[in-house]
Amino acid sequence: LAASSIGSASILARSRPDLYSSFTFNNHYYTASFLLPSSVCVPAGDGEVCGEGPPASTHSHNWNYGFVTPGNGDCAGQSFEVDLRGNYPVPDAPYQVILLQMEPEMRSHGNWNASTGLIDLIDEPPTECDLLARRQAINITSASWGAFTPGFSLDSSHAAVAAWPQGWHWAGGIPLVDGSSRVAGTTNVFSADAGAVRKPFNCHTSMVSAAAGVIAGMEALGLPTADCMDHITASFPPPPPPPVSSEQMVACIMSCDDATLSAYRSCNMACHGMYSPSPPPPPPPPA
Repeated sequence: LAASSIGSASILARSRPDLYSSFTFNNHYYTASFLLPSSVCVPAGDGEVCGEGPPASTHSHNWNYGFVTPGNGDCAGQSFEVDLRGNYPVPDAPYQVILLQMEPEMRSHGNWNASTGLIDLIDEPPTECDLLARRQAINITSASWGAFTPGFSLDSSHAAVAAWPQGWHWAGGIPLVDGSSRVAGTTNVFSADAGAVRKPFNCHTSMVSAAAGVIAGMEALGLPTADCMDHITASFPPPPPPPVSSEQMVACIMSCDDATLSAYRSCNMACHGMYSPSPPPPPPPPA
């Protein structure tokens, strides 16, 4: 069963509404703002705000990177992704900066509506930890990119989108037998897309759906999913250590040279993803 998370849930509901009528989905949520090239000015109050980014002759393509918020004693940090949507092929257009909340605690509830043949969706309100993570992520990202655009803001009252809409990265929802991708209440139906995922994930749904499809196919064939690892030969280096603290991360960002976007971008990404304390000095030689 691989018709997308909501599509697969709809198939189940149409087939057996007595068994499948309510679903719990997860999603990614985002906010957005803009960086302005130096050739672009926008109205602001009684005057205008002009960008401090690259000149009009400079193009920028799409790229992204991620970081984890520090959290606090009650809330764990959460993963966020920063996407810069470039202005190619129009060099004097703004750059869009999107901040995605990848692993929120909040969920979306869906109920099958037989009269319309659709699933009615209602988002839970964000939890206190979700709200804390958003504030921390906004502060970190604004420290990152505010150097290029005066007035740059990802706060919901000034952002380029309504307050944290869902990213249409629906996942979960499909009821499964514990420890399996088999749909609960069936003997031979397996969930083979993002509908099988129980909680949010720190990547796009495409990769997760592909992995779920492989697992479902192996289960349907009666093969142990542990055999999947027999086909993976690549080795991956361990991830870099996380930042010591959000304060040190922001201090690193603020020290970046903002003379050019490329230099600033490289430094910015290094501060987010690779900042770690300096190693301690070697011990003195024995006397």
